[in-house]
Amino acid sequence: MSVGCQMQFRNRRVSVLSLLRAVARRAYSHAVDAETREYLDAIRTELGAVRRDMATKDDLRTEIAAVRRDMATKEELGAIRQEMAADLRTETAALRRDMATAEGVQAAMATLRRHFDVTVEGMREDMKILAEGIVMNAEALGRFRTEVIAEIHELRRGR
Repeated sequence: MSVGCQMQFRNRRVSVLSLLRAVARRAYSHAVDAETREYLDAIRTELGAVRRDMATKDDLRTEIAAVRRDMATKEELGAIRQEMAADLRTETAALRRDMATAEGVQAAMATLRRHFDVTVEGMREDMKILAEGIVMNAEALGRFRTEVIAEIHELRRGR
């Protein structure tokens, strides 16, 4: 608020600064009516309560000193940093081991897959050979049957 600030009050120009000084001294001019005086007295009472509730410089210094005592020192922060770095290194090493294990498992799975593919290919070949053998046996049995039937017919005719 500037010193030269004025306001219009009951058709008169009144300096705000002089009004505030009058409130502080309770020396109201005749330009201030009773309602305004009561309002200004209430404001003064509230300001007094606020001033009583405000902390003093000593209170603030005590609070600041308590906060400083509770704050971690550079050494404590350094120790915390070292502890966190050690924990991070430990976790990183564990993660690398897990990743290596996972890569090992994947490599083992790939090897197992190759072996399985080779085994299946071998079984396919065995099944082809078995199927050819069954076809050959069926043909041989067919020929044998034909021969047996032919002999039976010869024996019947020769009787």
